Amino acid sequence: MSEKATTTNENGRLGQSAAARDWVLDDRRAEHWPNMKVPALMVAFEHDIQFPPRAVRKAAEEWPGASYVGIAGVAHGNGAFDAATEIGQAVADFIATH
Repeated sequence: MSEKATTTNENGRLGQSAAARDWVLDDRRAEHWPNMKVPALMVAFEHDIQFPPRAVRKAAEEWPGASYVGIAGVAHGNGAFDAATEIGQAVADFIATH
C-alpha cells in the first residue's frame, strides 16, 4: 500500500473520510448549487441510504446543467461493482453530450 493510502494527511484515506464527513454534515452546501458553472452527472443508486435517490435528484434539479441518472437494484456499497456497465454507459452518454 502506498504511503498516501495509509497516512492521515489530507491526501490519505482518513483525509478522504474527513472530507466526505464534512460535506455530508455541511447544511449550507446546497446554497452553492444554483451558482455552479460546470455540468455535473449525478448518479443515484436505488437502495442507497447514505445518498438516497430523492436527495440526488433534488441536487441535480438545483444544479444548472446537471444530469440525473438513477440505477435500479443496487445500493451505495455494491453499486460501483454490480452496476458498472450502467454507470459506464451513463458516464459515456454524459461526456458525449457535454
